[in-house]
Amino acid sequence: MKRFFAPVSFITLFLTASLLSGCTTMIRLAVDWNQHTQASYYRDEIPSGGWVDPDWAGVPRSVTILYAEPMFDGYASLKREWPEYGSDFGRWFRQNMEYAAKTLTARAEVECVDDSAFVKEQRGVLWYGRKYSAVDTVAVPMLHRKYWDSVNEVAVVISPIVIVAEDYNDSLSAKTVKALYSIVDIRRDKVLAYGKAEASGYLDRDARASLSEILLREVVKDTPLEQISMSPLD
Repeated sequence: MKRFFAPVSFITLFLTASLLSGCTTMIRLAVDWNQHTQASYYRDEIPSGGWVDPDWAGVPRSVTILYAEPMFDGYASLKREWPEYGSDFGRWFRQNMEYAAKTLTARAEVECVDDSAFVKEQRGVLWYGRKYSAVDTVAVPMLHRKYWDSVNEVAVVISPIVIVAEDYNDSLSAKTVKALYSIVDIRRDKVLAYGKAEASGYLDRDARASLSEILLREVVKDTPLEQISMSPLD
């Protein structure tokens, strides 16, 4: 029996070492993934909110809404609920954004542009959480100065736009839209508002408001561009 003790012990030690090595690898991968997700702009612990210039008064004569092509996580639900737009989500989103722009207090034009038209600028924001408030910085999008001549007065920049789908059943899927934004008075070279917008909605035909309208409503909230309803039922 003593002849077999050494080989058996060796095999046991080898299996134990392999198991520990595998666990170490999994832990390292988990840590790397956690660090990757923590670096995202859309961390769960950062709520929506932003800043509006307290001296911004009066409605501008014209507004240009510029946004980058939305990123869609859950494309199958769009193809199922809106088959006529299933192959072109960008066109569907733009049509609804143009309709949403008509709800603003100023005349608005809508343009879907390439990401290269925007630059990131670090801005401080006071976030209000459920149990605390904290000052943080966020890289909000600003229109690159070489494109300023294409805007008559005020630029509303929205980028990136991320839409996440959560399927409830075979026919209904809730959507969460998240985006960073800025509003700049091009003529006066003045930032009027910026922040992060986040809201949920639906894509089904019975939805009272499109995702584009819900998003734009969050972007212009508490600014002179917001259309205040005359009735809580509106």
